[in-house]
Amino acid sequence: MLLIVVFLFSCTFTELNGSKLNGGIFPDDLRQQIAQLVDQEVAKRINAVEVKFEKRISQLELELKETKERLANAERSPETMTDIAEKGLSNFENSHIDESVEIASRTSNPSGLSLTKKFVVSNEEVSTVAFTVTMSAKATELGKQQIIPFDTILLNEGNAFDPALHGFTCPISGIYTFMTALLADIHENTVTEIVHNGTPLVQAYSAGSTSSHGFDQGFNAVMVRCNAGERVWVQLSNHQGTTVFAGGFSSFSGFLNWAI
Repeated sequence: MLLIVVFLFSCTFTELNGSKLNGGIFPDDLRQQIAQLVDQEVAKRINAVEVKFEKRISQLELELKETKERLANAERSPETMTDIAEKGLSNFENSHIDESVEIASRTSNPSGLSLTKKFVVSNEEVSTVAFTVTMSAKATELGKQQIIPFDTILLNEGNAFDPALHGFTCPISGIYTFMTALLADIHENTVTEIVHNGTPLVQAYSAGSTSSHGFDQGFNAVMVRCNAGERVWVQLSNHQGTTVFAGGFSSFSGFLNWAI
């Protein structure tokens, strides 16, 4: 804007210089002095603008140089995203859920991460939770809502199933899957149910027959949220049946799908 004003002033003066001044209004030496002053002012303003732009260009060049240096340092830095992830997960060492990172080989899989969740329960590290149990002997004369006496452990990862109480205690809060199978005697219908903390979830029905198929086996499964400390077991549904066969025909299993 300033340049435009100076330019217009210069043009106006030039016009005056070519007309009125030449007409004898001002002496020649005065006209020359005024022309020199105008030229000097215009040159001064132009020089100031040039200096300002030169400083800005120098500043931008410096910022560009610093940016290139930072990018070069980042490419040479040994710290990768896997290292950053490992440092972040290390902050959970004293919590109930401890995330550990297995760093994949950077030569074979530079960006690969293998995450393994590990859980801390009563100061003991538990990486998996799963169990399968059966009965050591045939259960007879079962009463109303009596717990099925599963006492033979085939698998007990996490040590959460108690064969003395015939039940499972959730070591950590999470989503679990539970399954049960039972074999009924040939002369009766038997119904069992998976129970979570006193609440029946699903039932397994088997109908033995003395006239056709003989023994019968029932099965059912369920997914449920189970909080730490809550119990799950299998019991007779009301008083439907009195006998459950052993020998691997009747079982109770469960495992943790994911923690919450």
